[in-house]
Amino acid sequence: MKPNKVTYQKVFPLSPYVNEKIGIEIQVEESDDPEHCFDFAKEIVEAWHKKNNTRLIDEVDIHQSKISAMNLKDHYREMLINNANSVEELGKLRPGLPSNLVPLFIKKMKELTDKIK
Repeated sequence: MKPNKVTYQKVFPLSPYVNEKIGIEIQVEESDDPEHCFDFAKEIVEAWHKKNNTRLIDEVDIHQSKISAMNLKDHYREMLINNANSVEELGKLRPGLPSNLVPLFIKKMKELTDKIK
């Protein structure tokens, strides 16, 4: 008996302790190869994630990385800076910004002000 549908889901880490689960279900016709449909489903999920998460920090495998509490806070701030959509939103992140994130902050501020011009 051939399956009449295939389902593929994957959990993508977006930042420490934040994940996104993406999935798709594909109807399999009599003439379709279920393995080909499964591979196709996997390609769609991977492509969707890549297309819609281009501004995220590098994906982190939480189980292999050793992130201290301070680094976790910096990673979170870095994510907020990268995802800021306006000068005002970015400006709210400036107070208490650690020196290691200042270059990223300046780069993002330039990017956002260039969009305004």
